[in-house]
Amino acid sequence: MDKAKELLFQEKKSKGKLYSLHAPEAYCISKGKAGKPYEFGCKVSLVLPHKQGLALSSQALHENQYDGHTLGVSLKKAEELSQTKIERALVDKGDKGHGIEGRQVYISGQKRGMTRTLKKHLKRRSAIEPHIGHMKSEGKLRRKYLKGTIGDAFNALLCAIGHNRRLIWRAIRSLFVLIKNYLFATLERKPHHARTDRALSTCGRLGDVVESGKHWSGWGLA
Repeated sequence: MDKAKELLFQEKKSKGKLYSLHAPEAYCISKGKAGKPYEFGCKVSLVLPHKQGLALSSQALHENQYDGHTLGVSLKKAEELSQTKIERALVDKGDKGHGIEGRQVYISGQKRGMTRTLKKHLKRRSAIEPHIGHMKSEGKLRRKYLKGTIGDAFNALLCAIGHNRRLIWRAIRSLFVLIKNYLFATLERKPHHARTDRALSTCGRLGDVVESGKHWSGWGLA
């Protein structure tokens, strides 16, 4: 009853609004896009390496915080899990005003202090978008089926684990395909060499017969 009253008496500018009775932890997320300006649910912070698409960290953010304020926590969590110091971070424009010190943080569209190499690396930042799309479509990150804030955390973690497993399995399959193609190509070359050896041996026998003065009819190369 309390939730129902809160839902009925809340106003447009009320703080801490209730958007769902079965998921009261959901909040409004401003996307800033013309086609889809708002979403309702829970934010997920993802950290991926520069070249590979493996997820180093996936955290559900239970409070509607500014993206720049969550960047430091996400990087620290990724360092704990990967046991590797992150010295350089490439982020989008939503992380302006992050206030992180001791690391190099480059924001999409940044012009000051950018070399040709850094510009090339910063272009790679957009490579995270297809991985997010795959996690939403194939990894069920788009919709949560677990209850409460604990369900949010488990859903983000399991989606990242499934994404990493798919990438690893795809790499293993590609390796097996290369090995199979190499073995088939090797087996196909062996009969060709054997046929060439038989042909050379037959030519040698033909030369011996010609030198001895004998005549053979119907002689051919194998």
